[in-house]
Amino acid sequence: MSDYNRDDSYVDVECVHQDEINEGDKNLPINTSSSNIPRVIEDTINIISSSPPSEKGLVQNKRPMTNARHAVPMLCLVCTDKASGYHYGVPSCEGCKAFFKRSLQLKQLNYKCPASNNCTINKMSRKCCQACRLGKCHAVGMSKEFLGKKVKKRDIRDTKSKNYPRLENPDECIESVLTPLEIEHENIIEQLRLTHSKLYLGLDETVNGTLTHKFYGTIGKQLIHIIDWAKRIPGYSSLILSDQAVLLQATWVELMVANWLFLSITSTNSLKLSHTFDISKQDSTELGFGLIYDQFLALVHRTKGYKLDEEEISCFKAIILTNAETTQLSRPAKVHALSNQFCSSLQYYTKNRHKENPLKFAKIVLILPQLKYLVNEVLKVLHALNSMSEKGAYLSDLVVEMLDVKNRQ
Repeated sequence: MSDYNRDDSYVDVECVHQDEINEGDKNLPINTSSSNIPRVIEDTINIISSSPPSEKGLVQNKRPMTNARHAVPMLCLVCTDKASGYHYGVPSCEGCKAFFKRSLQLKQLNYKCPASNNCTINKMSRKCCQACRLGKCHAVGMSKEFLGKKVKKRDIRDTKSKNYPRLENPDECIESVLTPLEIEHENIIEQLRLTHSKLYLGLDETVNGTLTHKFYGTIGKQLIHIIDWAKRIPGYSSLILSDQAVLLQATWVELMVANWLFLSITSTNSLKLSHTFDISKQDSTELGFGLIYDQFLALVHRTKGYKLDEEEISCFKAIILTNAETTQLSRPAKVHALSNQFCSSLQYYTKNRHKENPLKFAKIVLILPQLKYLVNEVLKVLHALNSMSEKGAYLSDLVVEMLDVKNRQ
């Protein structure tokens, strides 16, 4: 792996350790005026935080340990899931190991790619195209020659990817492979992915009723999920409660629209607001944002071409949350340090996982201004809908409170 700390082409984004974040600005006055923090928002944050996330999902207030026993696990070269060891000559997960084994046992392969034989293979998409998954297995070096054989250290040394530490000896120190800063980046990215996966993948947001009922209900559920997710991302709970509330007030619509964007990547010519709620252009016109529907789909199409994985999506959302445009923060230095940490980790990840695409980080960042335009238009729609609610269909009290805060800012 290239020396991340010495690469002059790397954009200088300050990475601040968690202990430095906590010590950053103790002498600043704390603004806890209740007039700036609606009670319903504080109560919601406190209720959700009553069941604290597991230690596994949080960055600890200490420097990362560099022994492989505590380091970030090696990843599967096929799908980037956690590798369970060396299978068929390369580090791979149990899923890709079993898939490759089944493929070897088949007398006749009938795998056909529904697209153009260049599907992205990752944890989320690996089951979508068997042909491209098998091609990726061969491309990274999986071979039937290793069937029934024990892989020797020499074999492992010859076949391992330059980007991944080997697991031949779990007690072996990996300092020669990853620096402490790189380990910290890997740790943050993995924690963000795990939190995002637990809260968003397979989430049931089903709402019944008319189109307006579904729209209102979906927004209410998604706001609660956004708050729940925010409480669990590394470093957020270490912020004072007033700053947590300010960040959510400033970014919840942007985070919700970002969810729609990434969900819609898996859809075909429709806008996906949840796993179970797609809207057509006619639906969007009825709801009041038909004018931006085509622009939204254009951004979806552009983003789809970037082939973002879950690590990048989850880190992108963390950046949105902590990069809020607000002057209401009591301890802005602490929030900015956390945002810089997420930016630096995403930049590190795209640089080292996608060396074939050196501009990927820049492309991801350029989604933000396009997203903000759509967010402003969606906000107008929400305010309009709130002022003329359909009989029996209402936005939740929390959504109304958040909209009122937005309106006063």
